[in-house]
Amino acid sequence: MKFWRILVTGLPGTGKTTLCKHLKLRKNFFYLNVAELIKNEQIYSDFDTTRDCTIYDGEHLYQRLDNLITNELKEKRVVVDFHSLEDFALKRWFNLIIILHASSPLLEERYIARNYSSEKIIDNLALNQSQYILDVVYGYFDDTNQSYVKLPDDLTKAKEYAFSFDTTYILERFSETSEQMDKLLQDILIFLDNLV
Repeated sequence: MKFWRILVTGLPGTGKTTLCKHLKLRKNFFYLNVAELIKNEQIYSDFDTTRDCTIYDGEHLYQRLDNLITNELKEKRVVVDFHSLEDFALKRWFNLIIILHASSPLLEERYIARNYSSEKIIDNLALNQSQYILDVVYGYFDDTNQSYVKLPDDLTKAKEYAFSFDTTYILERFSETSEQMDKLLQDILIFLDNLV
């Protein structure tokens, strides 16, 4: 991998799409919204009307993403937006994983504003409480015995690392306010500029 392949993940309402769109505009990344890909290419086996979401075909999605990331987009900087990572090859596809967090009360407000069903709200808040995203990401690296580098909150200290596009870096941040999102974006832009 000689180009940035960034995954921005977190539960719905944590700011994934906002951050990805900023990276697309500011750094000319190809933006891949996996939920839209699933809908547009009909990579789903069913639709859950209670939770208003597709039930995607994991094997088909894996094959499509693998082809996109390793073949069709291999000469581009890519930023990927998705929250369900069970079928992802995290180490092979990405060299930077950004995990966004928000508190349950704030997420509940955002879900209500989005008119989520009560079942969908309850499910997502339970996932937030159980730290589902963290379990999936770190569990993937533990289960596959693959290495990663967890970046410090202060990304200026990341200069101390011997950078390699073959390494997967993980950054965790809260993204509850516009100030936190602005700071995160500026930190990422500086990080990318200093390492490329």
